Amino acid sequence: MAGELDDVLTVGAAAELLGVSAAQVQHLGRTAQVAYLARGLLDGASVRRYRSERQGMSTRAWAGNTAWAAIALLSGESADWLGQAQLSRLRSRLRSISTTGLVAATRNRARAVRFTGHESASGRLASDPRVARLRGLDGLVGLLGGAHVEGYIAAGDKTALVRELGLRPAVRGNFVLHEISEDQHGAEGAVAWVRELMDGPVLPALHAAVSEEPRAQGLARATLQEQLDGFGADG
Repeated sequence: MAGELDDVLTVGAAAELLGVSAAQVQHLGRTAQVAYLARGLLDGASVRRYRSERQGMSTRAWAGNTAWAAIALLSGESADWLGQAQLSRLRSRLRSISTTGLVAATRNRARAVRFTGHESASGRLASDPRVARLRGLDGLVGLLGGAHVEGYIAAGDKTALVRELGLRPAVRGNFVLHEISEDQHGAEGAVAWVRELMDGPVLPALHAAVSEEPRAQGLARATLQEQLDGFGADG
């Protein structure tokens, strides 16, 4: 147990770190926005990830379809599932938003769940066509807690894949699956589309921007700023 509790925060310490009340931290724990390791003890990494994703707290999180539309537009792709008026407003917002605001606004694009499993599951998960594996920024690896495999999966495929590979939910698991909606593309199409976005700089940079590694975070935010500047110049 001691080894598992090397990086812990009490509710009070987490509240101080986040600048919120203890009651708010407890609510974050109940809603799985930060992770409990034991009664009254929180996983420090989950608290820091929460803080990084919400540095732009004045920026309201966009709905999932809007967040993905923003990522698509910044990646040079279309977002034809949004109406023209909504697209126009989003384009305007992207021309003025900060990198911190972008990271905060797009945080609801998927629901991340950590799992633990046998080492043999790593290769099977990495090569499974139902998973769009997360690609790190050039020259950077292990951006999010050293997960063996991290990627996106359609929400409807997750249960079957977890069962097939014998994965179990775990706060500090070595596998991370980000559940995405199938609304616009269907299950197979959604993963294929995310895999295409992974080849560009925006989606990997959004992940690296909440890394605990300063070098990764700095490169990611510089990358996002470059994409925002280019989008504004094209506008």
